[in-house]
Amino acid sequence: MSHGSCQTNGSMTASCNEMDYKSELLLDTVALCDLSQFNPIPNNNNKILDLALSTSGNMTITNEKTLLKHDKHHPALRIDFSRLKFP
Repeated sequence: MSHGSCQTNGSMTASCNEMDYKSELLLDTVALCDLSQFNPIPNNNNKILDLALSTSGNMTITNEKTLLKHDKHHPALRIDFSRLKFP
């Protein structure tokens, strides 16, 4: 079901206005803190659900194999900060 720019699927409990508010709040926070999203790893639906936010681009994010059962919607990520330089 679609309500303007908001998609619902029956199991979603938040209203479209609430989702719009939360999305706007997240985007405002990202802009205020000068953050960028660096996760290039899509899930099985070719969507990026897990955000890796940082003010520095000196990180590497790769898909990682784990001992746990694979979550097709949230693939395991390895975030390498070794290239970061601290004062």
